[in-house]
Amino acid sequence: MKHLNVPTRISLLVALVALVITCDAYLLSSNTTPTASINNVTITLEVARTVEEKMKGLSGRASLPPDYGMIFLYEDKDIPEFWMKDVLFPLDIIWIDDGVIIDIHENVPPPNPNTPDNQLELYSPKQPITMVLEVNAGVVKTLGGKNALLNQKIILQNI
Repeated sequence: MKHLNVPTRISLLVALVALVITCDAYLLSSNTTPTASINNVTITLEVARTVEEKMKGLSGRASLPPDYGMIFLYEDKDIPEFWMKDVLFPLDIIWIDDGVIIDIHENVPPPNPNTPDNQLELYSPKQPITMVLEVNAGVVKTLGGKNALLNQKIILQNI
């Protein structure tokens, strides 16, 4: 086995360090945060995939940061029923089928704290959907309003 001379070893070491630094910078710069874009506005997402995550949703939280939302993913098209049990702030609910907004419930209020479960209002889309996006109340209005958003494409990344 031939041994490398010192200058060659140093050159290889410098090249290896440069490669590690480049890979590190790439990995740090590549964003893996789930997002949705609607009308060129980006919303940072929390993703609810499991039954448990979907059941909990945004319940029990005092608020949701601006430009944040929770997306609920369904493997098969469904007409789910949502309620606001233990949600403490108003929401806009955006119903999405195959990446297209098909229905919206705006400014859905939180229920009174003592409302029995069987008296909570249920919200559902007009047709089967594959996703539901919950955002702070007023986001739909900020994005142009319900009529402007219906049939708009939503662009998802890192879901």
